[in-house]
Amino acid sequence: MHKKIGIIGGLSPESSVSYYLHITRKYFERFGNHSYPEIIIYSVNLENYHNWRGENRWDLITNDLAFVANQLQKAGAEFGLIATNTMHKVFEEVQSKTTLPLINLIEVTALEAKKQKLGKVGLLGTSYTMSEVFYRSGLEKYGLDVLVPSSKIKNWFIK
Repeated sequence: MHKKIGIIGGLSPESSVSYYLHITRKYFERFGNHSYPEIIIYSVNLENYHNWRGENRWDLITNDLAFVANQLQKAGAEFGLIATNTMHKVFEEVQSKTTLPLINLIEVTALEAKKQKLGKVGLLGTSYTMSEVFYRSGLEKYGLDVLVPSSKIKNWFIK
């Protein structure tokens, strides 16, 4: 029996799809059958999150993410994840407002880098994730040296 997975999606449709595909394809690769774990995806209104972030209303983002996590739990999810890096800025606050165990993407990224004996990693993501310190400092807590492209390069990649 597999645990039911809850995904807070819609924070970028691409990442929501990527997580779903990764989970199901990895399962098939490991077990050779289609008895995937059940996955519940709650797709949020991305426009709200853009507006709230622009207004620096991280309290509204936190409350909505916690609400969605609780809805996933009511729907049967036994653990969950926020399918975007940017919203991990408020991960701890969200986790404190729900009893649904959530996977911290910064933590699992750092642990995987350490497992692979990496001391230095490059951080590529949205301009917000690369320019704010939350992701970088989260990785640095694990002793990783984090390289972030200069703003000149970031502006070339992300317009």
